Amino acid sequence: MIRSPHASTLGARCTLVALVTLALLVTAGCGTESGASGVSTEPASSPTKQPAAPTSAPPPFLAAPKPNDPGYTAPKKTAPSNPLSTSTLSTSNLEPGSGGVRFDPPAIEIGAVGHRQKVPFEWKFTNGTGDKIDVLKVSESCGCLSSEDLRLTLQPGESATGRTVLSVGTNFGSMQKYVLVTIRHVATSRNETLKLPIRWKCHPGLVRPKPGSFSLTGAVGTVTEEGESQVTLKRVKRTGTPLQLEELRADGLSKSAGQFDVTQESRPDEVTLTVRLRPTHPESRVSGYVKAKVDGLPIVIPVRGQVYRGLRTDPNYFQFGQIRNPRKAVQTVAVTAVDGVEFDITSIDADPTCVEVEFEPREGGGFIITARPAVPYPDVEKNTTMKCKEVVVTTTHPDKPELRLRVLGIHVPAHQRTGG
Repeated sequence: MIRSPHASTLGARCTLVALVTLALLVTAGCGTESGASGVSTEPASSPTKQPAAPTSAPPPFLAAPKPNDPGYTAPKKTAPSNPLSTSTLSTSNLEPGSGGVRFDPPAIEIGAVGHRQKVPFEWKFTNGTGDKIDVLKVSESCGCLSSEDLRLTLQPGESATGRTVLSVGTNFGSMQKYVLVTIRHVATSRNETLKLPIRWKCHPGLVRPKPGSFSLTGAVGTVTEEGESQVTLKRVKRTGTPLQLEELRADGLSKSAGQFDVTQESRPDEVTLTVRLRPTHPESRVSGYVKAKVDGLPIVIPVRGQVYRGLRTDPNYFQFGQIRNPRKAVQTVAVTAVDGVEFDITSIDADPTCVEVEFEPREGGGFIITARPAVPYPDVEKNTTMKCKEVVVTTTHPDKPELRLRVLGIHVPAHQRTGG
């Protein structure tokens, strides 16, 4: 056989090319996306390509050829794989209601207000998600807030403005309530309620007064008894100067009950308000308000009471509330003579299936009337108002031969009771 002088060299080169090809195929089998041969080892049915996994260096006998080596072929260039590419994140992946739908500002700070003031304000919210949302309704956590109806659709990035009015009550101190916006995420058909805090301070410069209202009682009959009640307003921080009290007046007090006088007595950092009642009509209720401006903010203090004839009852009714423990549901009413006349109770008429009533002499004069829920207790499936309306008391007092005391209470189902 005749051998070419270049045969050995050619054979060596062929062997080298074969080894290089084998090395590239082995590398492709270890997870590379494509090799020098352009053959991909990834299954055709795979929906997405996985990032290239690192491979260990090949053995020395499979070392990759260098650019100057015979048979060298440059590998194909591919874009680097980035598992955190922005193409895998979108605003629709943000948590709705936290970073997705936001209020601007995040809370409404109204500041210092006075009683019975109306404070209108606006609020804005933005759809920061990547999906469309429907605004279904706007509601409130308190009757002191009233919002305009708002029903619309917001595209991603769009904003809407709501309008609400705060009607301040007669409380004192810091308050927080909420405007509630119910939305639906269209892409997922999921409903969500967003809370917008509304904060205000009612007369922040004053200590909450105790008592917080005027309580007046009077009597007309053989003896006329006038009533008097006081409320003192004090500053939180002592300054040594009087409170600025303006426009003091009584408002809404029934003239049929009698005549009312409102006076003030100022001292450093406080003022005492006094309401006096000169009753002119028996058996009348006292209801109304004392109004003024304190340090520039309006203040409203309720006035409540009763004008009696001959006999005074305290309170004017039996109030059981929800009867959860019938054995401990005991209510009493004290009956005393306004004019000091001695009297007796001759009879008490009450529905025996509703309440059990008894009475005993009161130390200092008069009587104590005690009422308890009747046994057996009603078996009800839901909260039910007590069926008896009043207890009728017959007396020997010349100005008040009969008393009618209301009975207020609610029976609850057996499974909600305690103590039998």
